[in-house]
Amino acid sequence: MPMDPDPRNFTENMDEVFYDTVDDPYFRDRDLDSIYVTLMRRIRVIPFGDHLKRYIYDKARMQGDYSAVPPEEYRQIICAEFAERQTPASFEPTTVRLRNLAKNWLEQKRVSRSVVLLLGFGLGMSTEDVNRFLTKVLMEQGLNAKDPFEVICWYCYTNGLAYPKFEQLWEQYKTREKKPVPAGSLEYTSVFRQRLLSIKNEELLWQFLDNLPIQPGTFRQSVTSREQFDRLYRQTCEWVAGVLNEMDESDSSVDAERLQDRLDHTDRYYDFEKQEILAERKGRKAALTAAEITPADVERVIMASVPKDRNGNLLPMKSSTLNAVFSGTRLSRQHISEILAGRAPITRNDLLTLSFFAFAGSADEYESAPARYFAFVESTNRVLKDSDMGEIYLVNPYEIFIVMCMLSDDPVGTFSDVWERSYEDEREN
Repeated sequence: MPMDPDPRNFTENMDEVFYDTVDDPYFRDRDLDSIYVTLMRRIRVIPFGDHLKRYIYDKARMQGDYSAVPPEEYRQIICAEFAERQTPASFEPTTVRLRNLAKNWLEQKRVSRSVVLLLGFGLGMSTEDVNRFLTKVLMEQGLNAKDPFEVICWYCYTNGLAYPKFEQLWEQYKTREKKPVPAGSLEYTSVFRQRLLSIKNEELLWQFLDNLPIQPGTFRQSVTSREQFDRLYRQTCEWVAGVLNEMDESDSSVDAERLQDRLDHTDRYYDFEKQEILAERKGRKAALTAAEITPADVERVIMASVPKDRNGNLLPMKSSTLNAVFSGTRLSRQHISEILAGRAPITRNDLLTLSFFAFAGSADEYESAPARYFAFVESTNRVLKDSDMGEIYLVNPYEIFIVMCMLSDDPVGTFSDVWERSYEDEREN
């Protein structure tokens, strides 16, 4: 069974697991087994409810083991804090009692972004607390400086204003006349983030909100994270094109050898005609370019070791022994297509996976696995921070998996082997 995390510090515990694995003198020789066993036996996905319990535990300065505190005690604290701060059970009208919702929050593996924002008011969280829950627990973008709702939340958290003030400001915003602002003006999230920090009073808050570009759609995608995604996706496509070209070249060599053998055993052609036929066969297919790579090609190469069903679709995650670790991380052709079309938000795991494979193209440039690892971590941290998602966080099992693969002799091969093992073991059970 997976080991329970340290109740006081999840991060320290996961750091210990990571270094125990990669510092083992036999890691390089047995990287597949080491990583797979670590993911199966020493790591568990920490549910949202545990993070929430730990936050309440620390804030209330409780003693002993946080997991030994009766759930009812946590629920009573939530209800009392919400009542003290005049915070409702939901941003939207609901008939569900807060006691029932609090019970769900303490038990759920994952909650919506709006629940975290509401808890920010109900539990009197700081801006840093809310951002930590958004980026390190939900693994999403921090408070969005381009979303009016979240900007008002930020203003209230930062200034210690309770929910009634938020409600007043939000209702005022909804009835306020909206002036059309070109979507391209000051579009970078980092620019808005810097301007947000300069808001010191309501007058500056309204000036900021009045100058937010109106963006259509169901979600406000960070321009920076989309640019990072597009850049990493292009680099990944270049790497995928190289892989597919090598495969085609290998297949063409086999075909050419077979054709050569057939031509050697026939008198139907003159020698010069045989040479022309061979030359024509070898040059028939031009090398693929990155621009020609499709989301299906990316899935085909990245997820090459994941078994397919009779329709050519990847087997579901429930067929993997590492479902809990890998759930929601697969960069499938459908998910890529939705992102490229602007119909789905970019997740932290999307950027991590693309950064890993984009880096695969330059992996041989480093003199050692540790040098490659440090360069990868530095590069990926820059991508995540620029996208307002924080740095690599080893409490997330998928991130431990990615960085352990980067420390192996063959990062991509190890990545594929672990995925393959997880499906093989499930079929054997």
